[in-house]
Amino acid sequence: MVKFQVTLSPTEMSQAPPEFTILQVENNRANAELIRQIITRRGDLKLLTATDGMQGIEMGRRFQPSLILMDLMMPQMNGIEALTLLRACSETSHIPVIILSSNAFSDIKEKCMAAGAFAFLTKPYRINELLASIDAGLESATATR
Repeated sequence: MVKFQVTLSPTEMSQAPPEFTILQVENNRANAELIRQIITRRGDLKLLTATDGMQGIEMGRRFQPSLILMDLMMPQMNGIEALTLLRACSETSHIPVIILSSNAFSDIKEKCMAAGAFAFLTKPYRINELLASIDAGLESATATR
């Protein structure tokens, strides 16, 4: 059997398919666009977007993302409710979920963590903190594959 080694140029590397898929569940267009701009700078990440909790659950089951970024405050179903349903489903229970919220009260953070969140970050985002949490979540997802 002949083995081939392929070396990619920097241009070809940037065109390589993404290694991880992230699903963001965010109903605010400006916040969703900000996350999109942050995520698309990394060639190893593909971003999907859901605009409410139920759509996020459906997309999580269908696409099996490596990580979910979940807004806390959404109409019809908040992030804790969506997280609880994701954790109860065998298809999505393993996916790390980072809750994003403008609510910085510690009791809300404790509720999110108790519901099974991987991390809780407050808005406005500190980009380095967000990226570090995403990397930690992806590392966790890779370890559980």
